Amino acid sequence: MRPFRIAELARRCVVPLAAAVPFLAADIAGTQNVPLDEGRFVILRNGERVGTESFWIRSAGSGPDARVIAKGEISLELPGARRDIALALEMRGRDMTLSAYEVKVSGDQQQEVAGRVVGRRFSARVVTAGGEQLREFPAGPETFVLDPGVAHQYYFIARLRERAPVTVPVIEPQDGRHTRMRLSVVGVEPVTVGGIRIEAHHLRIDDPDGGEHHVWIGPAGQVLRVEVPARGYAAEREAPPADGSPEDRA
Repeated sequence: MRPFRIAELARRCVVPLAAAVPFLAADIAGTQNVPLDEGRFVILRNGERVGTESFWIRSAGSGPDARVIAKGEISLELPGARRDIALALEMRGRDMTLSAYEVKVSGDQQQEVAGRVVGRRFSARVVTAGGEQLREFPAGPETFVLDPGVAHQYYFIARLRERAPVTVPVIEPQDGRHTRMRLSVVGVEPVTVGGIRIEAHHLRIDDPDGGEHHVWIGPAGQVLRVEVPARGYAAEREAPPADGSPEDRA
């Protein structure tokens, strides 16, 4: 997909990108909201611990006025380098339709992505050490953001498990990638989280270019574990969700 010139993209967007995603430093604490999930993952690369991911997901409003924000902070200690990533994702409406996304990467890599959905397009501004680029991707009612190495974002695509198998559009804004992935259900099996065994739904997401993603989901849809074998990536939740259903001590 070709990058758009700034002037060309400005003509096509109804809302200026400069005002697209003002919520990275904000939250919805000032409104009556419902916590959907909150926790921390340990991040593994080829079996070795390399960092953590802390996150929360909250909703406010209902029906067509519903608003869900997911925020995360990732800290990575890589060989000879450190990387910090701050993310904020907004979904709107009864069906949690993608609305806006922002990510800031600092440390050994420097990158900022800020974008929002205008009409049926996701328009994003990407700033790196090499300069600024504007990108556009198709974005229908069931388009998901799934940036590599971000565990809590699987929460949204996992909501479709009762309709599986199903194929959905997926955007990876940091990599500038748009593809279609197929969600299917493997079965129900126990996962140990913080010494507690939880009966989890094992989901598989097939990426035509990146292999299989395996995701284990708790009783209320919380992400417990993620594995992407082709990337050597795994994320393990440190403690059970607040409203999980522990079966017994492992």
